[in-house]
Amino acid sequence: MQNLIQKIQDLEWEELNVENNQVSIQDSEQDLLSVENGIATLNLLDRKESDEGEVTFENSYINLTRLEFPTNFDASSVLTRNLKLRHYAKFNEVFDFNNRNIECISITEDTDDYEVNGNTVSISPESITAVIQTYNEIYDDAKVYQGKFVSYKSREYQRAYFGIEKERKTLSNKGEFTFLVDRFNLSTKRKKADFLKYLNDNDLISLQDLTLKLIQKEVFGSDFLIKLNDYFIKARLEDIIKLGREVLSLKSTDLKTQRAKKIIKKVEPDGRKIKQLESVWQKYFENYLSFLIFAYREIYPKIELNVSVKKKYPDFIGINHYGGVDVIEIKTHLKKALTKDPSHDNYAFSSEMSKAIIQTINYMDALIQEKIKKKTMKADIKGKILEGNIYRPEGLIVISSYDNLVSGIKQTEAEFEKVKRDFTKLRNGLNNIRIITFDELLNMAENYKDNIVK
Repeated sequence: MQNLIQKIQDLEWEELNVENNQVSIQDSEQDLLSVENGIATLNLLDRKESDEGEVTFENSYINLTRLEFPTNFDASSVLTRNLKLRHYAKFNEVFDFNNRNIECISITEDTDDYEVNGNTVSISPESITAVIQTYNEIYDDAKVYQGKFVSYKSREYQRAYFGIEKERKTLSNKGEFTFLVDRFNLSTKRKKADFLKYLNDNDLISLQDLTLKLIQKEVFGSDFLIKLNDYFIKARLEDIIKLGREVLSLKSTDLKTQRAKKIIKKVEPDGRKIKQLESVWQKYFENYLSFLIFAYREIYPKIELNVSVKKKYPDFIGINHYGGVDVIEIKTHLKKALTKDPSHDNYAFSSEMSKAIIQTINYMDALIQEKIKKKTMKADIKGKILEGNIYRPEGLIVISSYDNLVSGIKQTEAEFEKVKRDFTKLRNGLNNIRIITFDELLNMAENYKDNIVK
């Protein structure tokens, strides 16, 4: 009680009369502090003085009027210097004093933690002390964080304006990072635009760099990495496959239709860069080939080779995880891969397919002879290929679809079984060149997604 009495006396309110542990207000029927049967009652009063010098004492709050506590409890620790409840606003967020008509906070040993009975909040001495200390620590941390923020922004400004470089430090403690993360992780953020309202380009670059480093340094736990893997293999792959099937559904090379333009926009936001159907597929694979064929750890588009043909670069050169190299050629799903040979009642490669095979062989030969035009690119590619594998390249041609393997024959017709049989024989007979249709590639990706990710 003595600490509380001293805090009251430090107010130097001349109207107060202190006698033992009782504090009354002169010329008023009000008591500021009273004691009965070992329980003290502090009325939460605020001294008001008008311009004319008239002094009145009013309740500090709308509903909350008093604090009750045992005389052996140091109530001064939960009060501000002017006898207000310390961190009242935070207590109000919990107990909602006004709407629940709470008039009294009773600090009592009769409860283990806290409870609300009628218009009284009962709370144990240990609990209210712990709550006050926690809020004190929060505000102390906020002041420290404010200083760190000022220091960071000042150094950034000095670096940009004055050219002063100072050693960068991690101006944060454990737990502080969670504040920003939680704010960004609110359920109200449902789409990309909801995040971009709070992130600029520098924020995004910093987040990307940090996330990559946390993955590479194995800071994240294995459970998170599994979830991340699930996202890229399932959620991401689902979107990629869906888009691929939309391109596959185009029935002509006319890209001026509204439907074609809508699909192209998903592949290349600047649709003006796309002039023909083959370019749609090439851009699609440039964006997503590593998702569709997981065998590749590195993919190079449009590497110019020293070859004596008009088109001097393959669509892609892929380096697989075993240090092997592939030449990848992308045609379109509307190209016919086969043509009927009536004299033998079977099917042969179409002229388009034959051209693609010869083209791929020429590129493979150029790789064997290391005819990569740019020296830096040659060094980069050779550095990622297992020694000797550049002399044993393979080819991959993506062309046609089951609906377009040969003119006039659809998958629903009986003759299609013979088409498939001959197509399989022909492509299996090639040396070091694989041929796959667009729908086969998408189906394989679909099966991979369904079988691997559960």
